[in-house]
Amino acid sequence: VSVTWHVDGIRIEESYSFGSIINDIFIDHVNNIWVCTNNSGLKKISCLQKVLRQIGDGRSTFTIKKSNLKDELIIGGDGYCSRVSTSHSFDQIAVNHSHDLPTIVWDTAIDPMDCNLWLATEDGLYFSKDNEVPVKFRSEEKLVNSPNRVLLLRGLEIWLGSISGLFKIEKGRIVEIFGTTRNRFGYVYALTLGFDNRIWVGTLGNGLWVEN
Repeated sequence: VSVTWHVDGIRIEESYSFGSIINDIFIDHVNNIWVCTNNSGLKKISCLQKVLRQIGDGRSTFTIKKSNLKDELIIGGDGYCSRVSTSHSFDQIAVNHSHDLPTIVWDTAIDPMDCNLWLATEDGLYFSKDNEVPVKFRSEEKLVNSPNRVLLLRGLEIWLGSISGLFKIEKGRIVEIFGTTRNRFGYVYALTLGFDNRIWVGTLGNGLWVEN
C-alpha cells in the first residue's frame, strides 16, 4: 500500500494484492518497487506501467539489498541467492547470477573491503568470493554456526545478529560483542543505524539495546 500523510490522517494512494506475506521491499533509483514475498517469490512493480511482474521461479524471498554494482540487487530466499538487474525497461529483467543453497538466506551484505558477499542463513554464516557458489564460513570458535538472522553495514564494519548473539566481522575474523555486563545478547533479531550512526539491537527476549 502506498500512503500519504494529511492533516486528517493517512490517505491510500495505491494498493496491490499479493496473497502472501511480504518480507522485504526495495525501491530502486528509477522508482521501480521490488517486493519479496513468502509464497510467490520476487515481484517487480514497474515505475512506468504500474503493473506487477514475476521475477524468477516463485520461491520464497526474504531479503533484497542493493549490490555494489550499478543497477543490480541481491536477493536471498528459500534455498537460493541471486543477483538481479534493475534495468528500468519492463521487458529487460535479467538474473545476472544465481546459486542454489541447502538453507534459507535471511539477509546479505557486501563486504566494503573486498566486495565479497556475506550471507546470514538458517544454517550459519556463508560467504561468496567473485560470484562463486557461497560456502559456509568456518571459524575455530564456531560462533556463527547457529542460525543467523541479520547483517548490517556501517562504514567498513559488518555486524551480524544471530540466535547466539551479536558479532562483528573484522578482516575475515568473527568477534563477539557483549552487553554492558559482559553478557551475551541472546537472539539478535534486528539491527539498524540511528540518525547519529549508533547501532540499535533488537533481541528476542532480551529487550532493545543501543550502542554507547
